[in-house]
Amino acid sequence: MVTQEDSQSVANELETKIIRQIEYYFSDINLSKDKFLKELIPKDDGWVTFEILLTFKRLNALSGDKEVIVKALRKSSSNLLEISECETKLRRNPEKPLPEINDEYTQELNERTLHLKGFPTDAKLDDIMEFCRQYGTVENIEMRRHMKTKTFKGCIFVVFATKDEAQKVLTADEVKYDGKDLLRENKVTYWARKKEFSERRQRKGGKPVVKDENASGDGKPESVINSVRFAGAVLKLSGLPTDAKFSDIKTLFLKYGPVAYVEAVNAQQEVRYLKFKNCGKKV
Repeated sequence: MVTQEDSQSVANELETKIIRQIEYYFSDINLSKDKFLKELIPKDDGWVTFEILLTFKRLNALSGDKEVIVKALRKSSSNLLEISECETKLRRNPEKPLPEINDEYTQELNERTLHLKGFPTDAKLDDIMEFCRQYGTVENIEMRRHMKTKTFKGCIFVVFATKDEAQKVLTADEVKYDGKDLLRENKVTYWARKKEFSERRQRKGGKPVVKDENASGDGKPESVINSVRFAGAVLKLSGLPTDAKFSDIKTLFLKYGPVAYVEAVNAQQEVRYLKFKNCGKKV
């Protein structure tokens, strides 16, 4: 076990990256979907050897030295991991079991998962990770990729540790990456919008949204949550100045309720409210 005495030592930059990477491998999000680790962990009471972990590319790129990795992990303050006495393997702390994957957990996870769009298509994961960390503790980032080409779409799903951290990003006056405004919405709103777009397209005689829109970063279909629609939660504003800024419009309407996003629609602006049914009728 990583002791309190061990964790009092301050980790340097490399050690911090090592801690984050290994704790991600054993996190709620990754262990619930990582087939390799899910099959491996039950074989030895949860233990995984450092020899196996060092075959993971992102960890090995940080350090291939087991001693360096052990030293780094002993400076972790999360108490998530346990190192064996012989220092040849580690496991997730048995006192921190994985949560039960039920509707309540899925809803809570979706509420702290944001869809951010507007990144350069050549942006790197590490750079995006550092950008998102300025807003809170980041548990996971999924870079959305085209299924066939595997190229980055310029949008991500980012999971924050708490709903408050995610909400802080949604309600910020502006969130810019390399000087460009990012579209921000939580995952519930994202899937509701995609479903609405697909239905509208079908009504007009077009094809429904192709499966690629629901593709995950590894090219496999992602589990789609039940969409939620909010009656009276959309306002279309016309006659706005052509130079009207999204951030100004959003700030104006925040007094009526949380604004998920402001979207340009030809000469109009569309404002969608989040969580409050019929809140659009208050304006």
